[in-house]
Amino acid sequence: MDNDNVIRAGDTVIVRMHDDKSTSMLKVLGEQKICRSKVSTKALVGAAYGSVFQITADRKLELVKDDEEEDILESAAITDDLDENNQNNANGMITEELLPGDNRNYIDTNTAQKLSTGDIQRLRDSGASGKQIIQSLIANSDTWSSKTEFAQEKWLKRKQKKYIRCMRIVKSCPATVCEVYHTKNKEKICGLRWDSLAQVLSAGGVHSGSRVLIFDSVLGLAVGSVAYRLRGKGTCFLLFVHLSVNVVVFLFFCLFISL
Repeated sequence: MDNDNVIRAGDTVIVRMHDDKSTSMLKVLGEQKICRSKVSTKALVGAAYGSVFQITADRKLELVKDDEEEDILESAAITDDLDENNQNNANGMITEELLPGDNRNYIDTNTAQKLSTGDIQRLRDSGASGKQIIQSLIANSDTWSSKTEFAQEKWLKRKQKKYIRCMRIVKSCPATVCEVYHTKNKEKICGLRWDSLAQVLSAGGVHSGSRVLIFDSVLGLAVGSVAYRLRGKGTCFLLFVHLSVNVVVFLFFCLFISL
């Protein structure tokens, strides 16, 4: 396997959640917080970029095998496809169609769910997957069939976030790092989008072996992108107006070269 495609200790990686709508950066070092749980990142070391991991009941990262990957991602992304699939079977999550219910007479008394907190914890301790736990919750709900389609979808999304926690580990590159910053706090990078960044690099003729002079006011995203394209062959000169410069984003590319 190409070493450039393997996760190393100390790398900064992009964590893309199962719904592809939530991304964040993670340092592969010791224990880190993912999905509100503090987990060890040791399991990531040596895995290939693009691998899918899930957080187990005992708060450990577990590599999802290739033959299980498609099934778990489909189960986790069930509600994103409900409209397209006409709410049929929900990718195996439910055993019947989402029937249009009528909850006008529904009164929430917290007694509709037969499974107690202790029962759910015992399922987790026994090694039951998030999909199996949600199936059990549906089977033991007295009001599931009476809920409207919208209420069922809303309920499923809430339970998926709680019980199905899987993610894909993506390599830090100009496009992915720019995407994360643009989603989380685009003001810090002057609202720069990844496609605009690509146009800047292309118009500047940046390639391996180039000598580049750059002024960076986007926390090092631009200079990091230039260095990423140079791949260790070439020179990049950074201009700045103050006594020091903040290029924190540059470190996320894990280039192992001097600045």
